[in-house]
Amino acid sequence: MLKPANLQALVSQLNHSNADARQYLANLGNTTIRQQELMGIEKLVHLLPVETSALQAVYIGYSVPKLSKEFDLLLFGANNQIINVELKSDAHYAAEKVRKQLVNHKYYLMNMSDNLSLYTYNSDANRVYTLEDDDTLESVSTTDKEALSSTKFYQDIIACQPITLPSIDQAFNPDQYLVSPLAQLTTFLSGQYHLPHHQQLIQSNLLAVKHSGIFAMNIASSTGKNLMLYDTVKLLQTSHRVLIVQIGSLNSGQSYLRRIYGWQIFT
Repeated sequence: MLKPANLQALVSQLNHSNADARQYLANLGNTTIRQQELMGIEKLVHLLPVETSALQAVYIGYSVPKLSKEFDLLLFGANNQIINVELKSDAHYAAEKVRKQLVNHKYYLMNMSDNLSLYTYNSDANRVYTLEDDDTLESVSTTDKEALSSTKFYQDIIACQPITLPSIDQAFNPDQYLVSPLAQLTTFLSGQYHLPHHQQLIQSNLLAVKHSGIFAMNIASSTGKNLMLYDTVKLLQTSHRVLIVQIGSLNSGQSYLRRIYGWQIFT
């Protein structure tokens, strides 16, 4: 189980040796951090006052079970506060990609709390991006210390009263994100869901195929594969004729899609 890290202690270890920093994180359950993320964390810590207590309890690289959804930095505070900071190290990383990632993260975090703050720190571009309540993106240069200190990003972190969760895995119940396209038809048809990242990649590969045919996918159970398949069909039906062959009898959701929406589903 992943445990929170003290970012100031991590940077101190990093200043001593890279191996020490990685061993410190490994003892907390993180063995996959990338070097550029370590460098980004070091720069982030130097942007904030030494006495910032929120830096003492930060979950680094948490991946939600079953979903392959990873958060670079998560801080949990009093009053059900959650702060998410994503790390980028490409000066030319597109702002729209930043916005889309934060909107996606908002979907997963809003089920836990409505006291959310979502940010991206690009250490190479020296910018902090903030996702606003209307899902627009604002940014500020970190080289302008006066402007930075007045931002919501800066104020949120220095004011955060950090807490440690008994179990971060229990806080993120993956079942609440795995929408059933057939048992939760209203949610599915209205698009109130997000596909996990690994399924977005599979779907992108499927949609990139230029010829028709029969395609097979090997996807682990209990990971929302039905949602991914039915979402792909929903997308394809805007420009293609799609046939779904069901092994066994149709359930009520499939019958409804066939009868009301004209989906071609056969047994």
